[in-house]
Parts: sequence; structure tokens; C-alpha cells
Amino acid sequence: MEAAGRELGRIGRDTGRLLLRHWPALLTLGLLGAAWRAGAVWLAVIVSDHSGIAAQWLLALAPVGYLLAVVGMLRVCRGTLPRLRAARDATAPRATTEGRPTRLLDIAASVLIPFLGAYIAYGLFDQDLARFTNVAAFDEFNQFDLTREVDYDFMGRLGLYAWPIALAIVVGAWVARWALGIAEARTGWVALGLLGALAEVYYTGQLAVQSAMLRTGGLDWLATRRASSSPAQLWDWVTAHASWLADGLAVVGGLAGALLGSAEAVLLVPIAWLVVATIVLGHNVFPEHEAAEGQRARWLRWPVVRSFADDILERFGPFADAVRVLGAIGLIPMLGLCLIMLLIVRIPTLVSYAVRAVVGPVKTDTWLAFSPIEGAAGLALSLTVLAPLLAATVAWVLDRAATTAAVQGGEVQGAEVQGSARNSTYSG
Repeated sequence: MEAAGRELGRIGRDTGRLLLRHWPALLTLGLLGAAWRAGAVWLAVIVSDHSGIAAQWLLALAPVGYLLAVVGMLRVCRGTLPRLRAARDATAPRATTEGRPTRLLDIAASVLIPFLGAYIAYGLFDQDLARFTNVAAFDEFNQFDLTREVDYDFMGRLGLYAWPIALAIVVGAWVARWALGIAEARTGWVALGLLGALAEVYYTGQLAVQSAMLRTGGLDWLATRRASSSPAQLWDWVTAHASWLADGLAVVGGLAGALLGSAEAVLLVPIAWLVVATIVLGHNVFPEHEAAEGQRARWLRWPVVRSFADDILERFGPFADAVRVLGAIGLIPMLGLCLIMLLIVRIPTLVSYAVRAVVGPVKTDTWLAFSPIEGAAGLALSLTVLAPLLAATVAWVLDRAATTAAVQGGEVQGAEVQGSARNSTYSG
């Protein structure tokens, strides 16, 4: 426990140092990310009247504004901590498809998956989708033309697809990403990697839309099932007949429900942010992912299929590496970090309360007009505090991983030396 306290204290000191040194740049990047998000949703509504697919592309770019802001913040903090500078200067693993050192764009999928998990858990994706859906549907419904009959096309304008089509989009994006990598290896056009990253942004955005819809529909469906209604009825019966224990049981039940309902915010969001930061700052020191020839021969017989599978493994490998590295943090430090991040992600709520205390009561229409600005400012301030904490944590994790690897390497070398000495003694 004492060691965990010292480790958290070190992370806290590094976080404060980074925040004091870089807060103007961090806050600026956060506000630019908020502006990107609002502009992408606004432009998606306008474009949706002409092309639902193009509108979905723009809507998928809305979260990217915050992702680019966080990546920029982490890179601003990287030059201050020695361990992060060493990870930056390390030689990146070789990209199997492109035949060059791996760039962050090449592993965009590994970054997007945990980032979108945090973005959805924040409720930001639901806000983007609701704003886009409501405004686009309102514009579609309020078309007025006396010269012709209006043809309403809500689903086409919103660009919503069934699961089979969404899965086909994912497979098509994987194939396109692999083909772009081959074209880059043959032509040397590094800019093709940007097109591949955009393909990954599009299909992960489609998966996020489907996941949000499935989540909402799944919860509604689960609420109507007997498996969920029967325990609720049993609990109501127990609390109704528990006499003097009823108040205590109600408090315990409320606490249990609150813990279950907040598990996503307490655990998923901090871990997702740590995975993103670990990949962004430490992907250069991750090992290369390559299947053994014996394993390949059993199920990959054709070179084309083998190349495609290696490409997919390379795109998602850093995600698994980051989870593995973070798994060595330990339970107590991880819980401490989760609690600290839980306070940081509540900064937008504190900003909202502060604005209400200063401004006072306002009309509903006025509040609706300025509410997005208030939310964007609160989220930008939250990211400004979160980025230094993530950078300091990743620096500590990489330092710990390097120390562990050095100790294990020394033990192996010592064992080899002892074995050689025993063999020499035996021979003599």
C-alpha cells in the first residue's frame, strides 16, 4: 500500500509539472477539438440533403476532432518526460505490408477502438447522433415546394444501415486498407496511409453507430424480459415485507444499483483513456507481431490470404500490447488512477454549475443556444487536465516495464553464466 502511494505521488507530481508548463497549448488544443466536432456535425446535416453516405463520413469525423486534440496534447507532454522521449526516439516495428517503420496512422484502428469506447461512455456519441438525426429529420420533414410533390427519404438522408450492410462496410474497409498498404509499398506514396486511416475512421464510426443503437435497443428489450422483471418483483416484495429492515434494504439496493450503473464511467472510461495514451506514446517500443510459420501453415495456405491476415493482425496488435502492459500496473494503483480520472471527467459538470451560479436563471431558448458552448468549454478543460495525467501514467508504466525487462534479462544472463560455469567444472 505504501509503495502504491509513492507511485501515485510520483504520477501526481509529474502531472502537476506538465500541467503548469503546457496548459496554454493543452487548452487551445481542447478548444480546437470542440470546434472540429461542432463543425463536423453541422456540415454533416447540410451534406445529408445530397448524400447520406457523405454525411456519415462527416459524422464519423466528429469524434476525430477530440482524438486529434488528445494525440496533440500527449505529444506536447512527451518532450518533458525522459522515458517518453526515449520511447519516441526508439525504432518502430517494421510494417509488414508497407515495408517501412510503423507510424501511428498505420495503427489507427487500435487507437480508435478504445477512444470510441470512452467517447460513447461519455455520452458524446449519443449527443452527436441525436443532434444530427433531429436536425436532419426536421429539415427533411419541413421541405416545402409548391411546384412538386415532396419525396421524404429519412433513412437515406440519415445514412443508417442494417447490421449485414455495416459488417460488409467493415470487411470492405479492411480490404481497402490492405490494398492501400500494398500500393504504398510499391509506389512509395506515404500519403496513401492517410486514406487508409480515413477508411478506418469510417468503418469504426459505423460500428459505433450500430453499437449505440444496439445498446439502446438491447436495454429496452432486456427491461421487458421475465429474467429481469422477476428479480425486480422479488426485491419489491422483500422490501415491502421486511418491516423495520425495509429502509436499510432500500439504501443497500440503491447503492448497489448506483455502483452497477456507474461501473462504465468508473472503470471503462479510465482504462480506455490509458490504452489510447499507451498506444500513442509507446507504440514504438511494442514488439512486432508475426505468426510462426508452423501456425500459418495450418490455416493460411495462400500468400494473399496470409498477407491480408498479417495486415489485420498488425493493425490491432498494439491494442493488445497496450492492454498487456497496463495489466502489470497492479490493482491498487489502477483503482487510484480510476478514481482520479473519475473526478477529472466530472469537470464539465462543475463548469456547468459554476456557469449557472454566475449567470443565474435564463430562458430555455437562451440556455439551449449557449449549452453546446458551455459543454464544449467544460470538456476542453477536462481534457486539459486529463492529458498530463495520462502522459505521466504512461511514462511510469513504460519505466516500470523497462526495469522489469532489464531485471529479467539480467536473471537470464546470470543463469546462463552459472550454467556455463557448471559445465566448465564438470568438464574439468
